[in-house]
Amino acid sequence: MLASGAGGMDVGGQPSAGAAGASGAPAAGNGAGGRAGMPLFNGVDLTGFEAFREPETALTPAQTGEIFKVEDGAIRVYGDAADQSTQARYTLVTVGRYRKYKLWLEYKWGTKKFAPYTDLVRYPRDAGVLFHLHGATQQVWPPSIEFQIKDGTTGDIFAIYARCTSLADDGGTVFVSAAAGGTEKLVNGSNGFVQHGRSENFEVPDWNQLLLEVDGGTATFSVNGHVVNQVLSVMDKTGSPVASGAIALQAEHAEVYYRNIELQELP
Repeated sequence: MLASGAGGMDVGGQPSAGAAGASGAPAAGNGAGGRAGMPLFNGVDLTGFEAFREPETALTPAQTGEIFKVEDGAIRVYGDAADQSTQARYTLVTVGRYRKYKLWLEYKWGTKKFAPYTDLVRYPRDAGVLFHLHGATQQVWPPSIEFQIKDGTTGDIFAIYARCTSLADDGGTVFVSAAAGGTEKLVNGSNGFVQHGRSENFEVPDWNQLLLEVDGGTATFSVNGHVVNQVLSVMDKTGSPVASGAIALQAEHAEVYYRNIELQELP
């Protein structure tokens, strides 16, 4: 989301992104790294996904493959687009809808940046995972909650034309756990995009592993094994509860790679 502004074990006791092989190749088969999930992305093609270009244009399979290029078992965002070229924003959206699950994925930044946001000082590399898409799901900014992926600020929450609650210190804008004294804070994105910061930055320069744990209206964000943010409730812009929806990956003017995308649906 555009806005101002290591290895080890994840919270479930599974190897983090730093446990990948020295070659950097994605793990083969189901349950990469010993996880219990099944592939949401099969590493070969984009079965189970559909893509949209801003503001809400559906892409053909051929167009989708140009922007979300499957390469060496990963999704390379913006494919072979020339560095500094002008590009639109896109979402790659699951056909399925999900309510209670664990979602693992790994990402790393490429080197390319695309106009009109080529200035890395003003516009750090940016992407994201959206969940509980609802309403106008074909929009590139669909009503949803975002697990922000951004160079230096991965783990922030964005409420996009939606509302959610999290925890903060005296109504602040940075996540503070309940154990550390955090109290409930409304993140009201009813009219656009509203951000709630992660507790700390745990992004590393190479592959990073994210874990999104969703249970209806609640969610926990972990980056490389560290819990950095929590969602206590999700609502649409009118305040009605939202407890399920599709999942989407963003393309926002930066080359990024996604791999080992696995989902474990829970009872």
